[in-house]
Amino acid sequence: MATALVVTGLLAGCGTAKQEGAAASGSPKGAEPAVSGKPAEINVYTAMEEEQIKTYLSTFKSQYPNIKVNIVRDSTGTMTAKLIAEKDNPQADVIWGLAATSLLVMDDQKMLEPYAPKGVDRVCRNLKIKRTLRNGSALTFGRRRSSLIRLRWRSASSLSRNPTKIW
Repeated sequence: MATALVVTGLLAGCGTAKQEGAAASGSPKGAEPAVSGKPAEINVYTAMEEEQIKTYLSTFKSQYPNIKVNIVRDSTGTMTAKLIAEKDNPQADVIWGLAATSLLVMDDQKMLEPYAPKGVDRVCRNLKIKRTLRNGSALTFGRRRSSLIRLRWRSASSLSRNPTKIW
């Protein structure tokens, strides 16, 4: 019951890929180790600028210090192409800051599932797109500084092992 983001690969050469890890330490506030007993780790795909990533990452790490976050950053087109290419073997657990048009392409690819995080009712109505997806759920886009969209792909993903976990 979450969201996965993807678009066509036509813009695949529009940026530079960069990966950085951000290990967190301390006691979790609601974050628990993965089922295997290893510390939780997520892969975040993003098209946001570095300064925006720092803000999101700082907010997330303050709430979930025991989750290691691996950032993969590139242009919207490249991230979208990457997500489509990985449709059957997804590597991203979370996507921060991808264009709404990418979501529409991913909907056409049947890659989206519904997700309504706690507090979604506080997102301004004009920041939501009310549209029914193929599976009958509403597609909602919101702008919140500390938002984190959790993915659960229709195919197997790393999060499907613990589908009730919400960060």
